[in-house]
Amino acid sequence: MLQRKRTGSILCPSCGKLVGVADEQCYYCGRKNPGMWGLTSVLGGIGRQWPFESIVTGGCAFLYLAMLAVMAVNTPEQIRFMPGGFQILPPSGEALVRFGASGAIPVFELGRWWTVLSAGWLHAKLVLVLVLSGVHGFFARWVKDFAADRNSNSQKFYRLINEIPTLLMIGIVILVVIKPF
Repeated sequence: MLQRKRTGSILCPSCGKLVGVADEQCYYCGRKNPGMWGLTSVLGGIGRQWPFESIVTGGCAFLYLAMLAVMAVNTPEQIRFMPGGFQILPPSGEALVRFGASGAIPVFELGRWWTVLSAGWLHAKLVLVLVLSGVHGFFARWVKDFAADRNSNSQKFYRLINEIPTLLMIGIVILVVIKPF
């Protein structure tokens, strides 16, 4: 099912023309290694089989239900409906602390100073947000260069560089939702 294609033809990801899997360069647009060593169908299949949005939504729902379960076991009296649309069954402070909350209350009031230091995902996310801000600055400069007719980069450069914010956002969302470290 997830096997590398070693022979045959594929569509070039850049121009959409038919090229060989093992071709070193697309004969139409010049893209180097358009077959990605036969892995284009494998990588495309992963995205079609495992929808990213469903995984993220399901993970968030699981964590929310797990926090409610912790509340039901430890402090059932705190399970209540709050007025307002965004406060339906909010998790208790104890449940948030048990699930690794960091912020002013856990750090200063509860003396859990290590939560800020141990939240490596938070630091990595902040670095990615800063990099995303820097990329935004580069994009703003390039827009000004276009307006002044001083563009010195190729079309291929802009197609590739345009993917950087998407990759950074995927990394940020993964770090926030999964918190791998």
